[in-house]
Amino acid sequence: KREANLVKKIFDLYTKGGMTIRGIASHLNDLKTINPVSRKKRKNTGELVKSRKNAHGVDVNDKWASSSIKHVLTNRTVVGEFECWTQRKEEDDDTGKIKRIREKVLNADGTHQIIKKYCPAIITKIQFLKAQALLEKNKNSNKGQKVTKSPTNIFRGILFDGHTEHSISYSHSGGKALGFRFRSS
Repeated sequence: KREANLVKKIFDLYTKGGMTIRGIASHLNDLKTINPVSRKKRKNTGELVKSRKNAHGVDVNDKWASSSIKHVLTNRTVVGEFECWTQRKEEDDDTGKIKRIREKVLNADGTHQIIKKYCPAIITKIQFLKAQALLEKNKNSNKGQKVTKSPTNIFRGILFDGHTEHSISYSHSGGKALGFRFRSS
């Protein structure tokens, strides 16, 4: 029930509230909303990986990332459907490494096999399709813009503003001088 309400909230913020995927992740983290699917498990045993805590004692594994929000927005399970996929292994001719290739399972007519009424729907199909249209529209919104390579933020998840408890990151101030300014987000 709690997860279903969270899914509804994410879709409402994206389709009705006009928030970006990154904005939703920040908003949920500001509200200290725990990401229920972020817990990492070991491949072989299935047990939870030891959690990492930041300077404020917040479990880093509980944080929302843009990729988590996008996964919720694109997962058909929220409308009660299941997409059928298969995976095959193929050797890379150049490196010799085995790579996994994910492929759609197709119906006899060549369309992607989707099982309807797989589980109870959390949101309407209309809202799901609206989110898909927004994702497609926003996918191309950054094309043509200059992409700058910024240094890795070594303070990410470590430094926090003592007043707002927001994480502190840095951005290049521009120009030829190598100056940085810190901002609380």
